Formats: sequence, C-alpha cells, structure tokens
Amino acid sequence: MEQFVGLDVSQKLTHVCVVDQKGSVVWRGTCPSTPDDIAATVRARAPHAERIGLETGPLSTWHWHALKAMDLPVICIDARHAKAALSMQINKTITAGEGGAVVMNDPVLFERASRYHDLGVLRPMHERMVDGSKVDFFAGSQCRMSEFTGGVLVAQLRKLDQIVDAVRTNARRVYDGIRDLPGIRFRHLPDPAGELGSAVFLAFDSEAKRERFRAAMKSENVPANPPGGSVILPVQPHVENKRTVHPAWPSFTSERGKAIRYGSACCPRTIDILGRFAGVSLDPKFTAADTDDIVAAIRKVYPSVLG
Repeated sequence: MEQFVGLDVSQKLTHVCVVDQKGSVVWRGTCPSTPDDIAATVRARAPHAERIGLETGPLSTWHWHALKAMDLPVICIDARHAKAALSMQINKTITAGEGGAVVMNDPVLFERASRYHDLGVLRPMHERMVDGSKVDFFAGSQCRMSEFTGGVLVAQLRKLDQIVDAVRTNARRVYDGIRDLPGIRFRHLPDPAGELGSAVFLAFDSEAKRERFRAAMKSENVPANPPGGSVILPVQPHVENKRTVHPAWPSFTSERGKAIRYGSACCPRTIDILGRFAGVSLDPKFTAADTDDIVAAIRKVYPSVLG
C-alpha cells in the first residue's frame, strides 16, 4: 500500500502525518527533530512511503541531506507552494491554491495546454497519454505547479462529482425553502440545471437594504456577503489612473491611448448590480440541519428588510 508522509518541523519536535493513496490518515504523531528519529519514525509508521514532504525552513537543508543519505524518498517543498496548496476555499469547489487544472477529452487541446504551461515541450509521460505528439513546438510560459500542489489537486479532482452533488443538493434545499417568500428575487440563472450552487444570491432595491439584510443575517449567525472572488478592474486606482511600469510605456502614450477613460463611468450597471446583491455560501459538508438554519434565517430576515 502506497503511503505519503508530511513533516512539520520545529526546533525540538516534528509532527508527522502519514496518509494512504486515498488521502486517509494512517497515523499522526510526533518525534524528536533529528534525522535519525525522523527516519526511525517514518520506517516504523510508513514502511511503504512513496514521498516524504518537508517544508523549507531553518532545519530543512540538514534534514533533506540526511534523509536522502538514508535512502528515504524526501522532497523539499517551498513554503510559498505549501501555503498555496493548503489554502482550501470551499467555494472554489476544488482548489490547489495558486494552481489550477483544465479537464478535457480532446488530445490536441490537452497537448497544447501541457506545452503552454511547460516550456513548450511535451514531457514523455504526457506524450504517452495522447499516443504521440500532434502539435509543433512553441514557446511555453513555464507555469508548472509543484508536485505537492498537483497532488492536492488530483486528490480533489477524484472527489469532484461527490462535491458538486453535495453543493447542488444544499442549494436546492435553500431555494425550495424560500422560493415562496413574497417579493423574493434571486440572481438570474441562465442555466439552472448547470448551476453549481455554491451560493444563493438575493437581490435588493438598494445597497442600503442589502446591508440591512447582511446585518440582520449576522445576528442570526448566518453570514451573507456581496458577490466576491474578483474585482471591478476599471475602478481600481492603478487602472483608472493608467499606471504602468514606466511613464513611456506605449499603451497610453498614443492619441488613442490618451483618449481611453476608465473609472465608474465604464460600468455603472455592473457596479449597481453588485451593490444590490448578497448571498449565503453553501459548503458541501453542510448537513440538512445547516441548510434548515439558513432557510429559517432568510425567512425571518428578508421580509422585514423588504418592508
């Protein structure tokens, strides 16, 4: 059975976590922070270890060289990548922090995506997956994710159908529980059947009413937030003021570039819509009792705000 080990090293103690190929925890514990003690613990608790992940830190050079010398499959993970890979925001459905994935059934698109995110080359493993290269070489962007980040992403990808089904089930419970409220307005869904349902958004006549709704929901211990996850670029100061890396940057030095205007006048309808909506996020791990609490809070709060 394949096993994978994570080491969280401090000066005196190292926390060790062993998981199997499905991500289930096999053993969790501590040992002294010396290479000999770590090696003994790994061999006792994870005799079939395929990878031992060690985050960069003051002791990582010593540990990496010593564990390598003991023929243990240790890899050193940049602290930045470890933080990104563990930044699990459930409303991204699945996430690998700073990484991402494209899933497709077209071998040519797969090869182009693989080349683009690498150096323009097609690695032997990927070439075998598409049964031989079909695309000429081109310059890539070298945006490969770390092995650790990729592992997190693949583990979540295997659970994607289960996660999506759970989120949609919770969303349906909330929609069905509040649909009969007088005057209620939902966010327009162009494809209701394809909607993920990671949040249920409600419309209000004004931003002031939206904020009253949010405050009242907070009192019911159910957070409600405006649409998020991105920004309105034209109103960001650096965009509105056309700041570039150098004053002579050509984008805005031509007559046409000088004539371009950004700011709130570019997208008044977008700003208005985003200012009048609030939504409740839905977690795939929510129980029926959790969604019932959300429904009860909305049914209590929404009519009073409209009135």
